[in-house]
Amino acid sequence: QGGYFFWIRLPGSDTEALRQQAQANRVDFRPGILFSSQGALRDYLRLSFSFYDAADIERGLQRLTQCLHDA
Repeated sequence: QGGYFFWIRLPGSDTEALRQQAQANRVDFRPGILFSSQGALRDYLRLSFSFYDAADIERGLQRLTQCLHDA
């Protein structure tokens, strides 16, 4: 409803650490902690979909999936 982002929870994950690995694989997201004034949301990540076409999103998700398998 009314957004250009998907929020994904990865229980037990530190999405800041995952972001470093993702960037090395040419994909990026924003860790949830960036959106918390209390240092929460460490196991959440935010993905944008408003500026990318379907093929780019699919490639990005494939790369992110590989990072999750490697972690």
